[in-house]
Amino acid sequence: MGRPSRTAVLIVAGIVVVGSVALVAGIHFGSHSAAAGAAASDSPASVSPSVSVSSTLSPFPGDSDSHATLDAGRYVTSDPFPVPVSATVPAGWKSEVGGPYAVFLSTADGDANVGPAVLDLVLSPFVFSNPCQDQPPGPPVGSVDNFVTAVEALHGLTVIRPKTVTVGGLTGKQLTLRAPLHGGRCADGHDLIMALPLGHEFELGPGDTMTLTALDDKGVLLVIDEQTTTEATARDRAQRAAVLKSMSIGEYI
Repeated sequence: MGRPSRTAVLIVAGIVVVGSVALVAGIHFGSHSAAAGAAASDSPASVSPSVSVSSTLSPFPGDSDSHATLDAGRYVTSDPFPVPVSATVPAGWKSEVGGPYAVFLSTADGDANVGPAVLDLVLSPFVFSNPCQDQPPGPPVGSVDNFVTAVEALHGLTVIRPKTVTVGGLTGKQLTLRAPLHGGRCADGHDLIMALPLGHEFELGPGDTMTLTALDDKGVLLVIDEQTTTEATARDRAQRAAVLKSMSIGEYI
């Protein structure tokens, strides 16, 4: 899913664009420990002080250098990821905290941000206008409707029309993308879908499927990325569906 060769370009673009967005929108940037290539001072949004997270929930462990293997139980996002999201996971699942912009989860046969079946929490995504171009995408998408419009404009992929869904107590829009089994129109057979401000890229390989759910948490766009490769088992799919169903977000925790 990641393409380190483009990271340097995206980092420069992300820092410039995110800084500009913050100045215009008045977003508060707090001080956090660095993780997954995220700068210590970068945060896409501040959490409403009215949101309280139960002390009985365990924070998702892991960092950019290594994933963590989880015991069965209920976990919640924590600093530096600013949107509270809790979920119940089976034993053996993997997690990686990707700084203020992402939390990566995978089934036991995965590697947190890579695997047969992954479930990612994403903030401040850029959507590529051309999935084959080796250049930074436009500015971060800021709303559910704009995100849906940007994803629908991607070429070379099968995009199923968006539908209204409710996840974690929030109502939003969900789209599913499928890449051709024998490769897309890009030269390397992989289609770039979106990227984070500090470099991580999300792509589809031949035969892969990606479901993107866009939600609005008090003005903050939260995207849930479910990606499935051709190696995913029925158990992988069932477990991921159960974890998604167990989610609570923001004030609904």
